[in-house]
Amino acid sequence: MSKKFAKTLEEKYGLSGKKGQSGETFFIDFYKAKGYSVIYNDDDIVLQSKGIDVTIVTSQGSYTVDVKNNLTADGRIVVEIDSDGWLFNPKKKSEYISHVNTLTKKIVTYKRDKMKKYIEYHYWDLRSKFIYLPISELSFVKVEEGTKI
Repeated sequence: MSKKFAKTLEEKYGLSGKKGQSGETFFIDFYKAKGYSVIYNDDDIVLQSKGIDVTIVTSQGSYTVDVKNNLTADGRIVVEIDSDGWLFNPKKKSEYISHVNTLTKKIVTYKRDKMKKYIEYHYWDLRSKFIYLPISELSFVKVEEGTKI
């Protein structure tokens, strides 16, 4: 029995998928406008199952990114921290995670391993599915601001 891979995130996840897809499109357009070669892995079932939405190719190599459209207007990111979530799930393999806000045109990026270590150190006893983290408290994140593209 084979499952059809949804053509769009909206087909797969409804309104939250539509929001996710708009975040991925914003992210891709932002980095293409900066001159990067960007591959959108939206139709690759293997990469999508590994949490690899986008691959950025540079002269130094390629970097995989899981894009989350959940950066709040007041500067917090939503991190899914349970074992089945996108941060600690062993099946998720992207090197970087980027949170975007398509209204404020901000992107916050960090290495997956750095966030895992941060959560394990600061919130090791937290029994929750999600955590809201102010980016002002995270020294290892990169914040970029764009314009409407």
